Amino acid sequence: MMTSSGNWWWLTSRMNGRELSFKKKLSSTDLTRNLEIPNMALHLPDGNQTMRVLDQNGRLWHFKCPRRRGGRRCLTDQWRDFASTVTPRKGDILRFYFSAEEGEYFVELERRSIQLFGVTICIELGL
Repeated sequence: MMTSSGNWWWLTSRMNGRELSFKKKLSSTDLTRNLEIPNMALHLPDGNQTMRVLDQNGRLWHFKCPRRRGGRRCLTDQWRDFASTVTPRKGDILRFYFSAEEGEYFVELERRSIQLFGVTICIELGL
């Protein structure tokens, strides 16, 4: 369930007009190195262009998504800074959106669900 605290509600409520580029369950490698982008990702820039990416609190990050040998893409540049500042955990869900109207990208994180005393709790991450 979404909360109205902070900017989480503001960003989530504005997802209309933004298209999901990709969704990924984070691995430990994603958190300690560069995030590997799923092959089915949409709306990523060609080459090594810098993307302006806003997080759930409106903080601006600059990511690139170059191709590795073999054609796979990954998020680089400020990705490690983002991971160390926001502190996502293995198993958290990352959603990456693109807005053609705004010409910007948006990232949102959701904590994985946990079991506590037999109750499933989904913890949302307010950055």
